[in-house]
Amino acid sequence: MRKKLKTPRIIKIEKIEGLKLYCMFNNGELRMINFNLLFNEWNITSEDIEYPLLNEVAFAKVQLRNYTLSWDNIHVMLMTEDGLSLIHI
Repeated sequence: MRKKLKTPRIIKIEKIEGLKLYCMFNNGELRMINFNLLFNEWNITSEDIEYPLLNEVAFAKVQLRNYTLSWDNIHVMLMTEDGLSLIHI
């Protein structure tokens, strides 16, 4: 019988320090996620959707939504099949 692998889920944001998040996971682990390293690795430019998150005040508005980190202050522009633009919040 195969063993089911479960992906750890974030259940709580414990602390925010600059561009670092300390998160509690459902397996009991407390992990630090360093977005400064991630953003540098991703080579974020002013054209990227993540660019506003380089500002620590904007970054600190992070929320947990369905075990996923999200920012209500970041809006994603999507295009429908009909060519209409929609803003996804």
